[in-house]
Amino acid sequence: MSQDDTRGAPLSLRAVADLVDGRVVGDPEIAVAGIAPVDDAGPDRLAFLASPRYARYAKASAAAAFLVTEELEDELADEAA
Repeated sequence: MSQDDTRGAPLSLRAVADLVDGRVVGDPEIAVAGIAPVDDAGPDRLAFLASPRYARYAKASAAAAFLVTEELEDELADEAA
């Protein structure tokens, strides 16, 4: 999905977590309008991290939230600190 793609309504993080059988750490009512790469995500986007090599970009990212694997959850917390 392109950042310029405005089809569909924004989803809450709770709704995204339900769709992917995940969980939310933080505010589940934050709304996101789409997905973007971690280094290009704006404040209304969800960034996806599947590899530890991209975790270093999280601290500088403007993403509203991150979708991560359980294996990367601790690493993302370390990068955000």
